[in-house]
Formats: sequence, C-alpha cells, structure tokens
Amino acid sequence: MSVPAVFVLFWRLPAKKAVFMTFFGSAMFLPCVVGFDLPVFPDFDKEILPGMAALVAAVALRRKALKSPPFGGPEALLIAMVFGAFGTVLTNQDPIVHGPATLPAQSFYDGIVDSCDILMRWFPPYFLGRSMFRTRKDLRQLCRWIVFAGLIYTLPIFVELRLSPQMHNWIYGFHQSDFIQTIRWGGYRPKVFMRHGLNVALFMTVTVLIAMAMWKAKVGLGWTKWATPRRVFAYLFVVLLFCKSTGAYFYLMGLAPILWFAPQRIQRLTLIAMVSLILGYPMIRQAGWVPVDAITDWMTQLVGEERALSLWFRMFTEEQVMENARDRFVFGWGGYGRPYEFDAQTGLQTSVLDGFWVIEIGRHGLVGFFCLFGMMLWPVITVARKLPAIENDKDRILLGALGFCCALYVFDWIPNAAASLELTFMTGALAGLIRGVLEEEQKRKKAERRRRRQAAMDGADADRLPREPVPEGVSHLHST
Repeated sequence: MSVPAVFVLFWRLPAKKAVFMTFFGSAMFLPCVVGFDLPVFPDFDKEILPGMAALVAAVALRRKALKSPPFGGPEALLIAMVFGAFGTVLTNQDPIVHGPATLPAQSFYDGIVDSCDILMRWFPPYFLGRSMFRTRKDLRQLCRWIVFAGLIYTLPIFVELRLSPQMHNWIYGFHQSDFIQTIRWGGYRPKVFMRHGLNVALFMTVTVLIAMAMWKAKVGLGWTKWATPRRVFAYLFVVLLFCKSTGAYFYLMGLAPILWFAPQRIQRLTLIAMVSLILGYPMIRQAGWVPVDAITDWMTQLVGEERALSLWFRMFTEEQVMENARDRFVFGWGGYGRPYEFDAQTGLQTSVLDGFWVIEIGRHGLVGFFCLFGMMLWPVITVARKLPAIENDKDRILLGALGFCCALYVFDWIPNAAASLELTFMTGALAGLIRGVLEEEQKRKKAERRRRRQAAMDGADADRLPREPVPEGVSHLHST
C-alpha cells in the first residue's frame, strides 16, 4: 500500500480500521522482494514501508487513538535487542575466510543499519496493534475483519488454483519465488501476492481458527444473514484444504479440537507448552534431543518420501549452523552470511536455512532470539495467565483463539521463515486486548461493588429514618 494511500486511509477512516487495512492490505496485495534501497536504512519493502507510513500517519492524524506510550510494554525488549546488535558488532571484528571468499568484519555502521532494521521492521505493527486495540468492542471487530480478509483472499486463491500461481507475475511482472515450489499433488499451491505458498496457508489457517472461535462464541459477523460464522468457517476450511500445505493441516488438526472441545485449563496448558517449546527449542536442538531420524521415518510413512526428505534437509542444515553458532552463542555472528557454512574450494554458501529461529540465533545469538521471540510471545503468556480472570464467555473464547493464532505464528518460525507484517500486527493487538479487556472487567467489578455499597447504604439510611408514631390503643401487629 503506497504512502499516500495510507495517509488517505487515516484521514478518511476511523483509526482502527485504517491501521488494519494498512497492514493486512499491504501483506495481501503489495509486491514481494522489491523495495527502495536507501543508505543506512534497510530496504523499504512491504514488510517495512507500510508500517512506517502507518506510524507517521497515526501520530500526525490520529494521535488520540494511541492509548499507550511507546516502549511501555513488550516493545522494550526491542531496545535490548538494539543493544545486542552492537554487542554483535563488538564480538565480530574479525573477517572470515572461506577459500576464495572473504566475509568482512562487522563495523559500527553495520550496527546502526541492523538497529534501524530491528526497530523499523518490528516496532510499528506491534506498537500500533497494542496501542489501538484495547476494548471488548475492538476484540470483536478485529476478529470480524480478520475473517473478512480471509474471505477476500479466497477469490485470487481460486484463480491461481485454476490458472496456476500467476497473480504476482500478471500484476507486477515477476514471480516472487520459484515456480517449481507451487506444484503440489498434481495441481498448484497458491501464493497470490505473498512471498510463498506457506505464507498463504498460514494466513488462511489463522482465519479458519478465528471463524471457528466466532462460531463457538456465537458472535455474529454482522454482514448478511446468510454469512453466519458456521458457514464462513466451513467455506474457509475448504479453501485451506486447497492450499496444499502439510504443515497447515497439522496445525489445524492439532489446534482446532483443543479450541473447540478442550476446557479452559487444557487450553492454557497447551499455550504454556507451545511457549516453552518455542523458547526452549534452541537448547533442545543443542542438546541433541530431537530424534531427527525417527521423525524423518515417521514423516515418510505419513506424507511420503519427498516431504520427509525436505524436513530432514532443514534439520541437517540447522545442525550445521548451530555447530557454528556455538562459538558465538551470546551475540551471534552478524550479517554478510557469517553464520553459514561455505565450500572451502569454491567459496560458495552451502547452508540453506528455512527456520527463522536458527537464522536469528546465527545472526544475533541468544540475546536477539530471546528478545524478539519474547516480545512476540509476551501476549500469549499473558493470555495463558489471565484467561480465568475474563468472566465473559465470548471474550474468553475469542481471546483464547487469538492466543492460539499468535502462538502458532511464532511456532511456525521453527520450520519456516514466515515472518509477516499482518500477523505481527495481530500479535501486538492481542497484547493490547488482553490488558484492555481485563481493565474493563476490573472497572465493571468496581462499579458493581460501588452500586451494591450504595444500595446497602441507602437501605441503612432508610432504617434510621424516624418511624411514624402509632396511635394509642393500636397494636403494632394488626391485620388489615
């Protein structure tokens, strides 16, 4: 979404709708892998430019809608990550030689560029979501908008299922990823305007889970009478099946039954288990506790040898990079491909990484990993802790569903590098919603206590009023 279009949205629409349309519209329709190359700053692509434009527009045109101070919550971890980026510079002052290839040392300039990238990529979507979405009404509206975005995206998905993934090529003149990766099971895996078909599948999985939660909570979509949450869920579920992503199928099979059938205690334990697995995964891999061969054999029997070998190759390259990362585990190796493996004869990079977690470990070390992943999992942890305090059943169901979607988004960073602008915004919105809804609950309880106290005081005052004198000879106990 262009910068002028963002300012027009904030000028003509309510702030919440404008910011939602900016982030989701940009992720759904802007071109991938292109951007403005500027000195010092990172490339202004669809992952950075819309967020910066929305932040400036919100401050300039809708400042009253920003209900929280910047860096007043989980975003403070980004400041620690910025200091960690300069720690990476200080611990990587040596060039690395791989045969004919020489990887330069990290400089202070690299630290400035990396810090700008961290702040500009992660802060705007997360902060705007946390600051603007704070009430029970915002919660329902956000869920409706997410489902509606999924419905809109089904139209180009069906086009690409029939005519092959060509939308990005038709509109922008090039394919955003290798076309061979779209061929699945005798047909095509749509990718529309997102970087990869896996991004589309994850996006649709989120919309399916939110639609299911609205069905369970009996929260209407508010569009037309026939578009009930149950019908919309069924339609989005069918579209997700056509996305042909094995990982998305596993995610849905694992989370949908818990979201629909499991009691609150099991849901909270599941969220805690997901957070623990994500944050502990580097140590688990480092200790060699992941049975790579057993997982590969099981996947071969379940989904075939081709998909199982793809998973095995990912884990194998992760082990290579983790062995290299052990030498600089705290702050990582920095940029220029320094964390990766290279051929000593040709100087060509041999590591091909898919998991965002291992990319982050290799580049920024444990400091960068825990700061970034901690910020993203902060609202999930809060939901797991505070969900019992939400007395309204509908709010509890919707917040739980958003918690699962945000946990799933970060969990997907283990096998894939599917960081996306709109889901980062959704995670920030959850951070604001869980706190805001709790504050509404507390205000409601305080108002109820005041009402009861006032009623009790009024009753006591009535008892202290002087009684009307009873005439002599008339009994206090008489029948009428």
